[in-house]
Amino acid sequence: MLLSIEGEEEDYLPDFIVYMGDTFVSNRLKAFLRKTKGVRTVIVNRDGELHDVTMHATDIVQASIDDTLSELRMAIYEKHPTDYHDQWQALLKPLILHSESYRPDFSQMSAVRDLFVKTTNLDCQYQFANSQSIRLGLLYSDHYLYCNRGVNGIEGSLSTAVGFASACSEPLFCVIGDLSFFYDQNALWNENLTSNLRILLLNNGGGGIFSHLPGLKDSPALENLIIGAHGANARSICSGCGVHYLDAHNQEELEYGMEELAEQDSLTPILLEVFTDGDEDERVMRDFLFGNRKKLN
Repeated sequence: MLLSIEGEEEDYLPDFIVYMGDTFVSNRLKAFLRKTKGVRTVIVNRDGELHDVTMHATDIVQASIDDTLSELRMAIYEKHPTDYHDQWQALLKPLILHSESYRPDFSQMSAVRDLFVKTTNLDCQYQFANSQSIRLGLLYSDHYLYCNRGVNGIEGSLSTAVGFASACSEPLFCVIGDLSFFYDQNALWNENLTSNLRILLLNNGGGGIFSHLPGLKDSPALENLIIGAHGANARSICSGCGVHYLDAHNQEELEYGMEELAEQDSLTPILLEVFTDGDEDERVMRDFLFGNRKKLN
């Protein structure tokens, strides 16, 4: 969100990078860090292999993330915040307030926000599908989010959630888009589905996120081959697989469905399918990112 709004990105480039963990969700952040040519960039991982997301690695440290963070904390424990830290904090504070106060109209964004509002005090786990689902999750979650992130594919997200639910005792909330769900719908054709599985299916009739990519809006293949426009729903799939089905077409139905989705005493898995309009989803997201830009700046 911050990099979407802040136009003076190069003024905020770091002069030293320590990179830990797996790949980024944000392509914008990846592109931002790849501008940092000529700065020392240390890659930290347990296997000592080069996973150079920034394309400018200078060093590799073979260590665990926990040990590295512990050493870094000790090294900077007595340090006061730097000008660089203060510079970023000045940008972050109004954005945090904006994120907390923004109330999206009925959309995929409102569905994900409502999920976290409803489950904030639950002892539960979250499995997000790739693409727009995980991006929306990162806007609102203060929990750890599991995600099928790697080569940016949609396959296997539902299967992962089904397996995850079978291996944990808490409710497992899977947030997934329509293309990811229907691509992997056979994951529900499973005799070992567990009653703690909860699925929030975001259905706007296609892969709307692809319409945002430069140059694609004018392509004659956009609707059928790129977005994958469809009119499918999950009702019959759920009926045949023993999954309790709910749907929502407006905010009132969403609030009712979310109550049932968070029900912990259900004897069967539950799926809530939220039907939204792709253009409206895009409008709400743009309003969230840019609607109050002047106020934030």
